[in-house]
Amino acid sequence: RRGMNAEFGEFQTFQHYFKQINLRFMTMIKLVLAVCLLAVVHCQDRSRVVLPELGEGLQTPDISKCLDTALYESSEHLETEEEMMCAFIAFQANKEPEAAVYASKEEATMRYGLFKECVREVKDINDEQITWSAEVNFFCDMTEEEMYPYVHGIPQNEIPGDMLPGSSDDEEGTSLGGTEYPGSPAPAY
Repeated sequence: RRGMNAEFGEFQTFQHYFKQINLRFMTMIKLVLAVCLLAVVHCQDRSRVVLPELGEGLQTPDISKCLDTALYESSEHLETEEEMMCAFIAFQANKEPEAAVYASKEEATMRYGLFKECVREVKDINDEQITWSAEVNFFCDMTEEEMYPYVHGIPQNEIPGDMLPGSSDDEEGTSLGGTEYPGSPAPAY
């Protein structure tokens, strides 16, 4: 009987130490993971940003203060060149992961001009007090050629072969103006 109590006591002591070690270990693991996550986010945002050529008298902004999407989502406060530059940095840092990072300072400078023009257009539209509002979006750094497929659709000669009429196993094709598009909804008349 005495041997059982001794074993049970040793087992309790082992559990007690294991719990203390486990708690300390888990706390340390959580802390390390949090630091790693912050480092990844911090590095990811900065690695996506390419600064354009800075204009006369414009200082390089503190990138860490220019990462919030609110800087470009509400364009009415973008008055100065410094505010616009900070918004452009936030715009780059918050693009979808699959969006291309600018290849060079020259490209960033060209895209910055497109971005500023887009922000001015958004502000002008929103100043008109119409029933809808415009916003800065992923089109704001695109050239006309890059926007074309989004605005005008894909030209028929550029439609991938598996999407052409008669090339799909999809039997739900619909005739629209003499052209059948697999899976297209029927027109509502």
